Amino acid sequence: MKIFLLHKQKSVLIGMFLLVQALLVFPTQIVYSQSITGRITGKVTDENGAPLPGTSVKIEGTSNGVQTGSDGTFTLNAQPGTYTIVATFISYQSKRITGIVVSSGQTSTSNISLLPESGVLNEVVVVGYGTQKKENLTGAVDQVSGKALANRPITNLSQGLQGVLPNLNIRLGDGKPNQAPSYNI
Repeated sequence: MKIFLLHKQKSVLIGMFLLVQALLVFPTQIVYSQSITGRITGKVTDENGAPLPGTSVKIEGTSNGVQTGSDGTFTLNAQPGTYTIVATFISYQSKRITGIVVSSGQTSTSNISLLPESGVLNEVVVVGYGTQKKENLTGAVDQVSGKALANRPITNLSQGLQGVLPNLNIRLGDGKPNQAPSYNI
């Protein structure tokens, strides 16, 4: 009876050992097979062949996208399959490239040439903290050249702007030299 129980315990231990080994080996193989990706690389240029740094390149229908580097190149990682990529750059026509095949561990190359879109750049206004469409810009935009400030006896820029720009009200406070003025537009 003892021999039978000892033999049964030994077979249970061997079975547990094999089960633990199987659990340790198989998940790593599954993770390994899922982590093998391919790449889509390329270069985005304008109609003259000059690189377009900062172009947005995205796999259509996903959030997988990058911006091109200073030399116009990009690299996208993707699971094996067939994809469409979209390249966009301000004042250029967007371009879709379809049928890009990605294989495991392989690199697919797709160079993109963008054509300019006329009249679009005139609709963008660059402001001190970003860009806005011309139609969304509210308020007055004005400039002061160096000629307006050249022959004025001023100690700081705030005094130089006083009376030069319409609807710019500058209050200098108590007149101390280190006092910051307040602006009201």
